[in-house]
Amino acid sequence: MLLDISRVLKTEGERLGFRYELDLSGCEAAIGEYPFTEPVEVSGSVENRASTVRLSMSIRGVCHTRCDRCLRELSEPLDLTYENYVVTQLNEEDNDTLLLIENNTVDLDDLTVTHIILNLPMKHLCREDCKGLCPTCGKDLNDGPCACDHRSIDPRLAVLKELLKEE
Repeated sequence: MLLDISRVLKTEGERLGFRYELDLSGCEAAIGEYPFTEPVEVSGSVENRASTVRLSMSIRGVCHTRCDRCLRELSEPLDLTYENYVVTQLNEEDNDTLLLIENNTVDLDDLTVTHIILNLPMKHLCREDCKGLCPTCGKDLNDGPCACDHRSIDPRLAVLKELLKEE
């Protein structure tokens, strides 16, 4: 959604609110498919106070994915906030904490997707102490132990084990 904020940029005290739903179900990115089967709700405002234009927005949705250890399906709520100052041109002393816009429009979809990607956890877990799957048989270790023998010997030390057998 492109939001035209030209009136807000020109008039001190002006405020423009927005609310819409963004469907990310068919999108893909470098991180793979977005795990959102339901639209994400985006709401916020752009406000001009004392000749400073500020964008505030909140992003709410539910991330449907799988646990990275045991592969169980899980749903994680997403509740993010984003605030930034909007400028139409950067000065030399300005840094990249300001939101530079062109043609007096803000691309809310791009901001939303970027903010979601930056805030999604690197690893999705069904619970902090998830034990995952057995690497040998694939049993979910959260349901109980498996019968596999997990005693592995470092091949560099296998010779020492042979010495113990000889005694």
